[in-house]
Amino acid sequence: MKVPLLQVNHITKQFPGVLALDDVSLDLHEGEVLCIAGENGAGKTTLIKILSGVHMLDGGEIILDGQKLHIKTPFSALELGFSVVYQEHKLINNLSVAENVFFGRFPMKAKAFVDYRKLNDDTKALLDRLGMDIKPTQLVSTLSSSQSQMVEIAKALSVGARIMILDEPSAAITDSELTRLFAIIKSLKAQGQSFIYISHRLNELSEIGDRVAVLKDGKLVGIKDIKDITIDRIVSMMVGRDLGKVFRPKDRPVGSEVLRVENLTNDTVRDCSFYIRAGEIVGFSGLIGSGRSELAESIFGYRRKKAGTIHINGQPVPIRSPRNAIDRKMGFVTEDRKTTGVILNKSVGENITFAILDKLTRFGFVDVRQEKQLIDKYIDQLKIKTPSDRQETQFLSGGNQQKVILAKWLLTQSSLLICDEPTKGIDVGTKQEFYNILDDLARQGIAIMLISSELPEVIGLSNRIYVMKEGTIIKELQQGEMTEETVAEYSMKEAGH
Repeated sequence: MKVPLLQVNHITKQFPGVLALDDVSLDLHEGEVLCIAGENGAGKTTLIKILSGVHMLDGGEIILDGQKLHIKTPFSALELGFSVVYQEHKLINNLSVAENVFFGRFPMKAKAFVDYRKLNDDTKALLDRLGMDIKPTQLVSTLSSSQSQMVEIAKALSVGARIMILDEPSAAITDSELTRLFAIIKSLKAQGQSFIYISHRLNELSEIGDRVAVLKDGKLVGIKDIKDITIDRIVSMMVGRDLGKVFRPKDRPVGSEVLRVENLTNDTVRDCSFYIRAGEIVGFSGLIGSGRSELAESIFGYRRKKAGTIHINGQPVPIRSPRNAIDRKMGFVTEDRKTTGVILNKSVGENITFAILDKLTRFGFVDVRQEKQLIDKYIDQLKIKTPSDRQETQFLSGGNQQKVILAKWLLTQSSLLICDEPTKGIDVGTKQEFYNILDDLARQGIAIMLISSELPEVIGLSNRIYVMKEGTIIKELQQGEMTEETVAEYSMKEAGH
């Protein structure tokens, strides 16, 4: 049998209160795509960070081409042949494509000047290899998410990466862009490039992978050939149980109107009108750029409206800032949890009570006992996995960070909850927990505005769906009309048709 290109043998990694990796062993062959699957907190991110030099392992060994490696820094990982294309791109927006690809390694002439002709020519050769029609001189700030991803891959190729690690590469690209990405991966694979591919979208694994390694609670559950395993079996290995029926019946009692929006217009959305009643989950669907998130941000006061009215519980209200929205009992579970959702270097408890600290404060002092009771209540209710409420939020998995955001808004006693891609980057087991949580909240009478790019999710949870296109609502779908085909059809129709 051919010797593997990479061998990871019995590696362990411990953080305060958490054994992130526990005796994990796996291998990767030349020209192979090895997929890594697992719930949030299973150890996938820790494994990536060890291979890329962000974290040092506590035990075990990493062998490349038969040689034992000592990966101490991200720079040493790059030199040894590891390159990561992260879900959140690391490019510098105000530099050109070529400057990003060869950043820190510019070709020089006369020892003092950058040889821009060679820089651009070398970059064009890499982009041509990827079949990308992007100019080397183009600013990164003008690129789409999928184009930025291709630049990251070109950058990895430019350093001669032996092993390319793709972390949730499909999270922010369309289906057609994903098809193109897969074609590029297959082309590079045929040239001997090796990949580690991480995705929560399990249907992708059978399309692009050769084998799949499943992690759970820091341990390796098993490695299987893709052709010999089903998605249901992967899910069972990941969560340790059969998930059964994903969505509950929509027999929630519906009450009076909580939110009515009439003819809302600003720079990004136009003439949008809709309503949401107590106990309803109302979905908003549409292609990327359709205006769904911008509409939510306008309602919550992140964006100023130019025209239109917002009614809460039948009364017109001015929403000029997020503070106005919070005062009107609105909560916003944001798509970008790391930037606008949680404060990463603050504890779980501090994040949960952040929005109500004024209510817990008497004469300048926080009622610590009451604060602790509320924190413990929501950690327990939402099943937030954390060794302690004092744990820094940055060390939680994405799914648990999202639960912390949800807890924060529940503490404000929100009657309207705006959820923008609430399960983005979250594994299947935690997704189902989220679905049940949202259903429970709706049954308690909370009105929920749900924005999701995943059609099964928005259809499975919603009482009604509004389809958006080019910044406007073009169709309201009732329960009997909500199919993936219908939603997709209206998403691609011209506005006004």
